[in-house]
Order: sequence, then C-alpha cells, then structure tokens
Amino acid sequence: MQLREGSDGGVNLTTADKSCTHPTIPADGVLFRHTAYDSTDVADVREGYLEVIEMGEVAEDATIAVGSKSQLIASEGILHEQPSGVPFDCGVINEAWIQGVFVQGGAASNGVSDGGLNWVNPKPTGYPKQDITSAAGYYGQASMTSVDGNDQVAITAPTGGLVGSSILIDGAHVAGFVAEPASVTNYSTTAQHYLSSDENFYLLPSLASGNSEESDRVNVAETVTFSPVVRDWGLDDTDVRPRTSVPSGINPMPISDALLVTELGNQYFLSGGTLTDFVVSAPMRKHAIYNNYEYVAAGVWDADKTLPVKDIAVGITDPDASSDEKAQLAADNGYWNYLDATDVKAGFVYWNREEAEITPEPGDFSPPITTPDVFVPFEREVNILALNTDGTTDSVLGSDNAQSLTLVDGFSDGWVRFTFHSSVYDLAGSRYASWVSAAMTGGASAKGVPLQGFMSARANLGAQSLGETFPHFYKRDR
Repeated sequence: MQLREGSDGGVNLTTADKSCTHPTIPADGVLFRHTAYDSTDVADVREGYLEVIEMGEVAEDATIAVGSKSQLIASEGILHEQPSGVPFDCGVINEAWIQGVFVQGGAASNGVSDGGLNWVNPKPTGYPKQDITSAAGYYGQASMTSVDGNDQVAITAPTGGLVGSSILIDGAHVAGFVAEPASVTNYSTTAQHYLSSDENFYLLPSLASGNSEESDRVNVAETVTFSPVVRDWGLDDTDVRPRTSVPSGINPMPISDALLVTELGNQYFLSGGTLTDFVVSAPMRKHAIYNNYEYVAAGVWDADKTLPVKDIAVGITDPDASSDEKAQLAADNGYWNYLDATDVKAGFVYWNREEAEITPEPGDFSPPITTPDVFVPFEREVNILALNTDGTTDSVLGSDNAQSLTLVDGFSDGWVRFTFHSSVYDLAGSRYASWVSAAMTGGASAKGVPLQGFMSARANLGAQSLGETFPHFYKRDR
C-alpha cells in the first residue's frame, strides 16, 4: 500500500498489489475520510499510524453457491493463480457476505439483553442475509457459523505470522525512513470478522477486542491475567460524533500490558544542521488507557447535581441532552470523569556525547514550562517531538503538530531518556479499579504507559540528504 497526499489535502491510499481486499481499492485510491467525525479535519488524517489485525483464516473447504454448483472461496477465489500472480476471483468475498457464508461476530461485549445498556446490534446495509441482532455477550454472532443454510464455518481462528515494515519517503529532500512495526502474538484464539461498512461495527476488530486475557512477561518469567472492562469506551466516546455507541472492545488490558514502558529513549543528532524527531505513538489512548478520562461506577454521582461539562454520562446518545438527563444517566449508569490535567507526562533527561547531563528546569525548552514539575506532555495518539538547539520547530517528518524541545548549548549530539515512573501509571492500580470486572492476577503491578515509536534524523550532505531511523530503547519495571 502507498499513502500519498490526496486531492483534498489529506491522504490517499493506493495499492499496486493484486491481492483481494474488501471493498476493492480503486485504481485511483481511497481518500482518508476526515469528515466522518465532528471533531476532525483534514490536518488530523495527515499524521497517524496503521494497525493490521488478523481476523482469521478462510477455511479450505468453505464455498459459495454459483448457480447449482459451488466454488471454493480460497483455492478458486482469493488465492493467486500461477504464473500470473493474480487472484482467481476476488468477487467471492462479496458474494460470501451476500449469501451469508461470512458472518459478523467474534468480539465479546457486555451486552446481556437486546436494548440493554451495553447491547449493540449489527447494521449490515446491503447484505440482507446477515443477522441484524447480536448474540448475548457478543458484538454480532458468537461463532462464525454461516447463515446460508449449510452451517459452514468459513472463517477459523487466526494463526499469526503477519509481518511487515513501512518506508516514509521525503520527496522534497529525497530521503527515506524505515519504520519497523511492533508485533504482538497470541492476541486472539478465536476469529473476529466484521464488515468495514457496518455503521455500528466498523471499529472492530481492535487492539481491545482480542479474547486472550493473559500477558506473558518474558523478562520476569510471569504471566498476568486481566479481566474485561465493564464498559466499552467506544460506546461513550464523544470524539466519534455524530456517530454514537460505536463499540471498540472490552479487553484492552492485555495488549496494554504488553506495550507498557516505564522508560523510553534514543539518540539525537543536531550538529551540522542535522534534524531529529522522536515519534511516540500511544495506540491504546482510543481505548481509554490514559486518555484523560477515568471510569466512575454507577451509584456514585448525585442525580441532583449538574455533571461537569467535560464529563461523559454512560449511555448518553443525545449531545443536546439536558443537564438533568445527563446527571440522571451518570447516577444510574456511571460516568467518565474528565481529569483536568495532562494524562501522560514524562520526566526528561538528556546527555551529550561527553556524558554531561541535563535535567531541565522551567524555561529550558520551548514552549516554556512554568509548572513546578518539569515534564514533556504526550497528549496525542501520535506525538512527534522535534529536538533542536535554537528554538525552531523544524520537523524531520514535516509534522504540523510537532512539539519543539530545545536543548541547551553544548548538547548538539547525545541521547535522551523519558521516564514514566509515577505511581499513577499502573494498570492494576486505583485508576482502573472500578473499570475492570476483577483485579489483575499473577503479578504485583502493571507499571508504565503503552507506547511505541522510533527516532528519525535527516542530515544534509551538500545538495543531497541522508535519512535514517532508530528504534527506541525501552525499560519496563515489573
């Protein structure tokens, strides 16, 4: 796949690969849809990251009907014919959805009964054979059993093995940056299959919808077990308006634990006009992991009091609801308490090549820090920190949202360390005690923040440029 600037100033996705996709990617590509939400504009889609999640595998014997005959979906459809390298018939995918051979489901929910607080039904427009009612405890169906009358199980459990990489190409400076992905195994032992066009289920599967409740900590030879959360953040997330009640998963803790870091660092190069960016992504923010909100259970809020403007009542679907309605919902169902502070902020120490060390004091970097505790805020899903020595905001990757970190004179090359040692960063601590259905077992704590990323640097060599990336180094306190 290739991502380029789109005709609307955003991003256009194209591919020269012949593999089947559903829906089919047109030859001229697909624009990222920045108008989908009230809270986004074209600038928001120009920076981000990609998640690739294996939903399952197509069973070798799964078929669709073609008149009075049958056609194998895999070997007579999506597999590549040789020697042409082109799939036999990509149309089998859409036909499998139309006939009900493929079904939606597999991701667990907290739903108990249709119409209940945590219940969401499918909305598969254009596929009349698809179920429009979920099974209890699931978003969609509990299994992949077809509804075509043949009881096929066309999608089986994922087996893993997906790998890849990405190259960021700077056309203006003719430089390339290779970004290696983070891969997670044992995310789910069951298939999760959903239509990207379903208005209710388009965020599934997700990093929070896998069924594995365990996280293996290889460095300390322990396995911790988490329980699902009692409320899916996606059902209340106001950032997806005008859409409401869009589920995104009830099992965010195992993946979060696998990505936890208590320290993150890398080299930096600023001498001779070299530029350095630190890229730090927070992929679990969209699943309410350190996203400025804290879940508060039902029965805590007083319905006679007005809920603060930024707090979100559980179950609210009308943005114009009265203050009385919001307060009653918060009292009856619980609410999301907005934490009026930067949710993730890191301690910041840097060294030069001669091992001189600086722990910044207020005013040492731009924008000026005036609070007593000096920190670097990580407020976005993708945080880009542009390091410099002169107060400029030049970004290697051309970020519109780069945060400038100005180092003192004499620190043109060296290394930086960010720390997340605060006791508030503990998935097993008080912050999430009301949100999880049961306490973590198998370990004493889950310290840190789930983060991933890399450093990119660009140097000018006469009329040419040289670009390079370096993976961050991480420390995880267990």
